[in-house]
Amino acid sequence: MGDPGDFGGRPGGERAGEGRGTRLVERLEREIAGAGPEAAEAALRSLLEGPTLPDFLAEVTAYRRRAFPATVERVTSVKIEDQAVRSRLGQVPIALLDSRRRGALELPPGAETRSAGLVRLSPETAVKQVINHGDLGVRHYRWLADLIANGEMLVQDERRLVFFGEFDAEGLFRAVVKQAPNNELYLATFHGAKPRDRVAARRKESRRPE
Repeated sequence: MGDPGDFGGRPGGERAGEGRGTRLVERLEREIAGAGPEAAEAALRSLLEGPTLPDFLAEVTAYRRRAFPATVERVTSVKIEDQAVRSRLGQVPIALLDSRRRGALELPPGAETRSAGLVRLSPETAVKQVINHGDLGVRHYRWLADLIANGEMLVQDERRLVFFGEFDAEGLFRAVVKQAPNNELYLATFHGAKPRDRVAARRKESRRPE
């Protein structure tokens, strides 16, 4: 694949990809509502294995190169001011949380979500990932769904879950899923980790009040 951070794909025209991520989210929401989680998982797997993810990451990489100086190697947050760019990139479904794992987060009584277990990758977070963790390639993001579905899950607080798992011979990885104020789920970060990171997360969970 070459450089792990070089996603290839087709950065392509703005019209062709406009709103693509949002439409994919809506498609999976229909799968969840209409046929249950198994159909949603099958749709997600199909999406992740197809060209959508590498194309999305290629567009994000192209935007990062245009919008940030080459010297920028780390950012704490990204704000995409151009609404046309945000619309074109959209948000991409990246993983699913089953009802048991979803239940570890605090959900106000009576609150409803459009798709209870769907985890999204926003364009802002994707750009931040490309800058901060450019060593990750498409195959890492395809594996992320397994990490969130089956990895060790630790509750960070009432709105954040942290996941740890081993990826092939590359060692330990960490992902954080956050619950937004509207109760939807988003990937907050995903990167390689050290064993001490998992130890610290376990200690933090053990100190949480029952």
